[in-house]
Amino acid sequence: MKKTLVKIILGITIFLGAIICSQNISKASNLDLFKGQYNEVFTVSSGDISDQIRRLSKNASSTNKVLIHIPSGEYTLNDVAIYSNTAIVAEDGSIIKSTETKQRIIRIADSENVLIYGGTWNADSKSQNGIEINNVKNLKIENVTVHNATKYGIVLYKGTTANIKNVKVKDNNNYGIYCQESIATIENSEITNNDCTGIACAKTNAKVYIKNNKINNNGQNPRKTEEGYLGHGVGIQDGAYGEINNNIINNNKVCGISVSSSNECGTSKVNISNNKIYNNGRHGIGARKKTEMTVVGNEIYSNSYDGIMMADRSTATINNNYSIRKNAEYGLSVGNDALATISGNNISDNKDSNITVHDNNSVLNMTNNNTINNSKGNNGINVTGSATLNITGSNNVICGNNHHGISVTSKDVKVNLTGNNNTIKKNKGAGVYVKKSQNIKLTGKTTIKNNKTSGVIIYSAKVTAKNLSLKSNSQYGVAVRQKGNLTITKSTIKSNKDYGIHVVDKGTKAKIEKNTISYNKYAGINVDKKAKVSSIYKNELKKNGDKAIRICNSAEVKKIKKNNIKKHSKYGIYIKKAKAKKITGNKFSSIKKKYQIYKA
Repeated sequence: MKKTLVKIILGITIFLGAIICSQNISKASNLDLFKGQYNEVFTVSSGDISDQIRRLSKNASSTNKVLIHIPSGEYTLNDVAIYSNTAIVAEDGSIIKSTETKQRIIRIADSENVLIYGGTWNADSKSQNGIEINNVKNLKIENVTVHNATKYGIVLYKGTTANIKNVKVKDNNNYGIYCQESIATIENSEITNNDCTGIACAKTNAKVYIKNNKINNNGQNPRKTEEGYLGHGVGIQDGAYGEINNNIINNNKVCGISVSSSNECGTSKVNISNNKIYNNGRHGIGARKKTEMTVVGNEIYSNSYDGIMMADRSTATINNNYSIRKNAEYGLSVGNDALATISGNNISDNKDSNITVHDNNSVLNMTNNNTINNSKGNNGINVTGSATLNITGSNNVICGNNHHGISVTSKDVKVNLTGNNNTIKKNKGAGVYVKKSQNIKLTGKTTIKNNKTSGVIIYSAKVTAKNLSLKSNSQYGVAVRQKGNLTITKSTIKSNKDYGIHVVDKGTKAKIEKNTISYNKYAGINVDKKAKVSSIYKNELKKNGDKAIRICNSAEVKKIKKNNIKKHSKYGIYIKKAKAKKITGNKFSSIKKKYQIYKA
């Protein structure tokens, strides 16, 4: 029995020991990842490894690929050149450190097929650059940490093609990664806490593909230039091309992404998709100087200036962005000759206007399915200067903004609302507010309802309105004042809480034809205080308080003809101390004959 018990205990002990041993097996070294891939493998000794790496790399050739292994430990490396067909594989516990004031820790130039894998590369505020590359083909940099360079963490100069993966580039005194006239893919990496821009790509033929990275807290000490500060998460400039996809870009001291061009190097182009861009010190995305952008599928929020800022002849297609929200100024700012085309975006809850279009011939083209909601301080869309707003698509909603849905306040502004099935509702001011502009066309099938003042307000401006549905607004369906000029046709003006159409003040003009005007509280049409209306023609007026048409106080209407006026509680056409000419062919129903046309 005792022997049996001993055997059982021994078996259990061996079994448990096996489990414990299996749990403590160390993971494979980085060197193991490359077994059999290189002709020669060398392991450096401790201390200063500069001469060892320089000598061993010279052995490499197209027929003799060399791997240099750096075990865990601390090493010194100062300004060493690496040649073609060389791999440097450092273990995760290795620290490779500068001890002298040099140009770089390590340099690869005029080479091909080079790999740097693993290790922490510490410039220790001595070397200008951590890893410097010039004219290298098929370069891979993986699983490294590069930090404390006095200039660039990783820099790629002319003619390089590189894949940079799973790296950490941090705490460098200028850019984290700088790509000039080269092509780089940067993925699954962390670019953080660099004094200037995290990743920069510059000049003609430079291309950068930035995906699945965390890019944050860059711009710790932004660099001032003639054009502003550099301290962005990502900067694409001077004719470069960038694709920026699926990144988290946040808490950078200047912009999350900045794009600019130059006369010398041409137009910068960038595709920005499916990123989270938030809490940056200026704009989420800033574009200047004739850049070209596509911005698709992003979340852009809580930036200290605008969500997206465009200026200086920049152009952008901005589609299907999940949310452009809670930015401290505008969600989208289009200024100074810029052109934006937007579709399928949610631009809401920004602290000034959700969208502003301003200055020098800037244009916003709104196509389909945009939601412009709940601005906290001002308008849904604000249009000033000599800007143009074109709403050509359908199913756009402009709702719940703190002031007007659309505000137009400059003489040279142009607005063309020609799309169908759009809605402007529940704004705390007017649905559409127009002042001074002489070129406003609201001619698409648009519903403007439930706004806290009026559906449309016109001051000293010229507006052509057609196919509108103006209903249930808290004051007027449409009001035109102070030398404004309104032509409104084929529209429905219904259930507004004051007059349906209100035309007032000396010099104000209107033409009102072929509309359906019903259930407005006080009157269907009110013409007052020296205003002049050229024509009230072929309108359907029904149940508008006690008056279908009210004309008072030296106002004048030249023609009231062929209107169908029915079911008003008292008057059909009411004229008091005013003029109305050519009142012919009107039909009256359910109105006493003496009140069909009443002159007081």
